[in-house]
Amino acid sequence: MRILVILLILMSVCALSLGTSYADSISSTLESKKIYVFAQVEVRNSDDNLVAYLEVKKIAIYDLAKLNQLLDQSSGTVEKNMITLDGKKYEMIKGTGVVVHSSPTVVSKNVISNNQEGSSQTLVEADHDGYPVVPGDKVTTTWTIIRPAP
Repeated sequence: MRILVILLILMSVCALSLGTSYADSISSTLESKKIYVFAQVEVRNSDDNLVAYLEVKKIAIYDLAKLNQLLDQSSGTVEKNMITLDGKKYEMIKGTGVVVHSSPTVVSKNVISNNQEGSSQTLVEADHDGYPVVPGDKVTTTWTIIRPAP
């Protein structure tokens, strides 16, 4: 019995020591994909009470070149800062999108799209378990995008 308890404690300690830090995951994503995208979703009802809050890391980027072009052109609508990670310079871009729903539904994706000349192309998609909304609910999505400095 003692051996089982000692073995269980050792396994727990090993499992805790294997975790990676948040900064390490950003750095490794930037190395492999050349961009890091994170979404925070806040849902408020018509009385402005917080109904749901999600932090979404499951992100699909469909067209990196067009996303970079859109970010380059979005000077007044987004906040841009320079940061340093592991001695390398990156641009951190924060943008916010707000949607007020007019009908009840369940939302399981938030997107960044390129709307030009009457057509819309999804560039980035944040996929999550979803949240219900009713008429009057306001959804605010804050996108944080980190990419190599220009």
